[in-house]
Amino acid sequence: MIIIRLMGGLGNQLQQYALCQKYISLGKDARLDLSWFAPGVQDSVKAPRRPELNEFKNADYKEASRDDVVRIIGRDDLAGKIYRRIRNSCFTEREMYYPDLFDRDNIYLEGYWAAERYYADIIPVLAEKLRFDTESVPQETMDIASRISGGTLDQCFPDYSSYTGETAVEHEHPFSVAVHIRRGDYLDPENMALFGNIATDGYYEAAISLVREKLPGAHFFIFSDDPAYVRAKYGNDHDKTIVDVNRGENSRFDMWLMSLCDAHICANSTFSFWGARLSRSYADGGLRIRPTIQKNTQTFDHSIMKELWKGWIFIDPVGKVYE
Repeated sequence: MIIIRLMGGLGNQLQQYALCQKYISLGKDARLDLSWFAPGVQDSVKAPRRPELNEFKNADYKEASRDDVVRIIGRDDLAGKIYRRIRNSCFTEREMYYPDLFDRDNIYLEGYWAAERYYADIIPVLAEKLRFDTESVPQETMDIASRISGGTLDQCFPDYSSYTGETAVEHEHPFSVAVHIRRGDYLDPENMALFGNIATDGYYEAAISLVREKLPGAHFFIFSDDPAYVRAKYGNDHDKTIVDVNRGENSRFDMWLMSLCDAHICANSTFSFWGARLSRSYADGGLRIRPTIQKNTQTFDHSIMKELWKGWIFIDPVGKVYE
């Protein structure tokens, strides 16, 4: 049995879910441990979260029971610690990628598993499982979805064909580009040290310029947890729309709107990574751009990242493009 700890926000939960599904595709019994979301645990978490996988229509998974966890890692006492050390039954992610991860069995895994190579080959399957419940989409959000799809609301749903590869002239409407700018908690001093100065103004300027070159006439839909900031910066641009309709628990619908776009400029945030991964253009090589690193403890090696994130374009904080 493989048990994967579910934790963090929506983007991180999707990565842990994706890893679980990859193990299942290999014929292994993989389950998710949701104990991180228990009230006693959440009381000590600086940014409390809730499990959000059930917001998706087809996100099936087995939840690991307390007995399952004890069977793998032992009890929460000294005997359990000795058991884990002897059996080597608990593994915590410390590196970006482990090539032998899927060779492991009877293990408890804790980490965020951001390297897309782990589950890139099953992303089309994941996109089917991770369908948003559109029946609960607010009307304002549906109006933005209609704009993204060029006014044809039917194109907001899974059965419409991809536009990837067409020219702007052949395209039924201007290419829609999701731009994610994350500020909010990233501006907190401790988070700023880890996540700050990565998705900079230089990064976004280079990314927008590149998209304009590759997709002439594109329209940019800007998503942010700081709408006042992006409105002041981009609000007067004719080719940009500030998306400010989803708040609180409805924030997940921003990911849905991102997934409807033809191209993606991501922040160093798993939220926008999944907006791109769940896009219908993903499988056809749609244009997707991300920062060279996700956090300041990482070092960018283009040759390695090309293997871990195939098909992505990387841009560094000063605007240098790596294709």
